[in-house]
Amino acid sequence: GRQWCEAALALPGGAGRTLTRARTLLAAGAFAWHLGDLVAARRRLAESGELAAALGDRQGLGLARQFLGLLALSRGEHASAQAELVESVALF
Repeated sequence: GRQWCEAALALPGGAGRTLTRARTLLAAGAFAWHLGDLVAARRRLAESGELAAALGDRQGLGLARQFLGLLALSRGEHASAQAELVESVALF
């Protein structure tokens, strides 16, 4: 799944500021997190959240913040995890 997401993001036109790109970034970040690539996960999830916010996609932003919180938790960054997860709940 991660490879498919990364391939889609690399396609011509894949760099547009669209809801589809935001959701594909979210999926790529979630796959990276599940696979233990925390650096790539953080980068993809942050970009997804920024794009979702710019597009007014509260659900997408909430999902990105949720995964960023889980990522922070897996790194032992408890204060950051709490802030991200509380913000995620507020967005939902």
